[in-house]
Amino acid sequence: MKRNYANGKLLITGEYLILEGAYSLAIPCSKGQNLEYIQDNNANAIDWRSLNFDNNEWFSTKFESDSFDILNTSDKKKAKNLQKILIEAYKLSNIKLIGKINTALEFPNDWGLGSSSTLIACLSKLLKINPLELHFNTSNGSGYDVACGIHDKPITYLINNKKPIIEEVSWDIPFKENLFFIHLNKKQKSELEITRFKNKIENKSINVKTISDITSKIITCKDVHVFNDLIEEHEEIIGYYIGRKPIKKEQFSDFDGAVKSLGAWGGDFVMASGNANCNEYFKSKGFNTIIPFKNMIKSIP
Repeated sequence: MKRNYANGKLLITGEYLILEGAYSLAIPCSKGQNLEYIQDNNANAIDWRSLNFDNNEWFSTKFESDSFDILNTSDKKKAKNLQKILIEAYKLSNIKLIGKINTALEFPNDWGLGSSSTLIACLSKLLKINPLELHFNTSNGSGYDVACGIHDKPITYLINNKKPIIEEVSWDIPFKENLFFIHLNKKQKSELEITRFKNKIENKSINVKTISDITSKIITCKDVHVFNDLIEEHEEIIGYYIGRKPIKKEQFSDFDGAVKSLGAWGGDFVMASGNANCNEYFKSKGFNTIIPFKNMIKSIP
């Protein structure tokens, strides 16, 4: 039996412009996904079972071990996507998986913390292949999420000449008690949002440098008021490129502080910079999943 683990992720800065070369900040989360492989040389299939954070099965499928044909499944679309990943993983590793694979999320799979990216990171560890290579062979995303899966500290992520440059950073925020992550009660499909973004920016001149500068300032910022101003500037820039209002203007205009969308706008988590009354405020708006910064991030100074 072999076990592997990968961290969940949140993209703090960069969002859609990370694909255009923006210098971005991302954090590995304290919750991730486990993968367990039980090899059975007498089997002729890969028997796959995925559990949610509450130990309930949310997906199962079986593949023929040589051809990767789907023998049965609880969800054909998910099975097709997994089939694609397994085929590419085999091409990179030349290792034949046979037997049982069980995965277990530590977070609800509608949170958007990376059920797919943690899977790719876990499989890559199991097969000893490059996780980003597997990612780029199977996805149109930037790959920051997979990088978070294999790093235990906050990272900066920069795509230069189609190659990612990743560095671990110490994101030491003296006002971390002011920061919270709030789930918006819906999940956003990142790949669809990436396609929508590319269609939106065709006639817009992209100023990647401004977002990159904001990322650098956020990493070193020690003043919560300056931090809030940087968040709001970032929101206005991304909102311009994707043709949407910032989330604070749309839903939280009376909030005393700053609110920032994370990753694909419109779903998953937002980050709020406020005070101890954050819980009361967001619960009054119908959002009950409110996680303090220190509980979400994998490693803090």
